Parts: sequence; C-alpha cells; structure tokens
Amino acid sequence: MKFNGKKEFKDAIIKYGIAERKVIKFIKDEGDRIRAKCDWPMCPWVCLLKKTSLAESWLVTSFNDEHTCPKRRDNRLVTSTRIADRFERLIRANPAWSLHHLQATVQQEMFANVSLSKCKRAKALVMARWFDRTKGEYSRLYDY
Repeated sequence: MKFNGKKEFKDAIIKYGIAERKVIKFIKDEGDRIRAKCDWPMCPWVCLLKKTSLAESWLVTSFNDEHTCPKRRDNRLVTSTRIADRFERLIRANPAWSLHHLQATVQQEMFANVSLSKCKRAKALVMARWFDRTKGEYSRLYDY
C-alpha cells in the first residue's frame, strides 16, 4: 500500500484497530519509518511503513496480518474526540442525553469500555463545536 504521509498511515491504522477491536501501538516513529504493532504480548501482527527515495512516497514494506489475540474492550484508541466524531449527530439531536446512555451506546457500538469522564469530554466537544458554528452564523446576521 502507498500513503502520502505518516499521518494518513496512523489514521488508517487507528481506524483499523477500532474496527477490528484490537489495541495497536506505534512502537517506532522516526523520520523515515513508522512501525505499528499489536499490544497483545505474543500477537505477531505488525506493519512497517517506510519512506522510499525512488517515488518520494510512503510504502508499507512489512505486514503480518495474523492476529492471535482476542477482541478487547480496553481499547485506548477510542478517545473522546473519536467518540464525539462518531456520535455527533446523536448528541446534537439529544442534548439532554445522559452520560450513562452515551457510555452504554459506545460500549455496544464501539465495543469499548469508556469512563464517564471520557463521555463527558466527548459531549462537551460536540456542544462546543455546535456553539462555535451557531455563534458564527449569528455574528453574520447581526453584523452592522
């Protein structure tokens, strides 16, 4: 596979880890290469991305797609920002939605145990984004 940069690769690996319900760590992040490895001690899954000098692009040079680990609920890849991105429409439609219900929804749909404080931060992020958007619209309406 070919990537435009390290950020694109990291985003793809994080999406893969959340979708597959695996905990993946970036154990090596240097200027010209980055290595992602499964967090489970004896799991052989690994992916290495290197910058090539010929094409001036980033290529996956080593990839072992075998997981021997179980699906995990303690996934550190599920952050408050990712929760806010995933459930933004639901939170905006139901601003009075309780944190316990949000926590249960995240647990069911993303297969991740998250704390109430992480849900609170996600809800606050959505509300802040929403407030910033509406604030901009109102300032244009009342601009003298």
